[in-house]
Amino acid sequence: MDVGVCHQTGKTGTSSSVQSAGEFIQGLAQQGYQRLTIIRLALAVPTTVSPDQLHQQVTALRMAVRARRGVFEHVLGLIWTSSSVGQDGKVIHSLLIYDGAQVEDDIQRGHEVGRYCVNSVMDGQGRYRNFNQHRQLHGVVSGLGCIRTDVVSEMGWLGFQLCYGMGLVGRPLTIVGVPHGESPARW
Repeated sequence: MDVGVCHQTGKTGTSSSVQSAGEFIQGLAQQGYQRLTIIRLALAVPTTVSPDQLHQQVTALRMAVRARRGVFEHVLGLIWTSSSVGQDGKVIHSLLIYDGAQVEDDIQRGHEVGRYCVNSVMDGQGRYRNFNQHRQLHGVVSGLGCIRTDVVSEMGWLGFQLCYGMGLVGRPLTIVGVPHGESPARW
């Protein structure tokens, strides 16, 4: 699968969007990425944020990811769910996928991305939760952090994150691939 292809899978249902997300990640492995760093964040904005504002914020996040600068340097893709309303407001669950050979400290990078989202994307109106800091509670591997694409069990746990860790079951996933080897001017 071409990393530069942007999949908007939200219209086809959960099972096909999870399958597309898995194919996207398998495509990265086929392109030679032996390690991926997976960061899971929940981004929350107050319920007072309008749907238009939320759409603008998600668009700003997508553009920042595709620009691959700052905290998004070495990012390969972003997978997120549509927002749900929870205790913390409107919540978007996201997985950021980085080149694991370049980004190893997933917990620190998760906090950097979370702070960037709150301060720059959400104009200080939101909060984030970095799930990576809790990724190995009780010695259980979670599919987060730096995983090897040739280890079936690690990829299986990543599949678990796609199916069950991305918020409410039944929410479709949206995938944004980052063009490989192209300059941002060509997007």
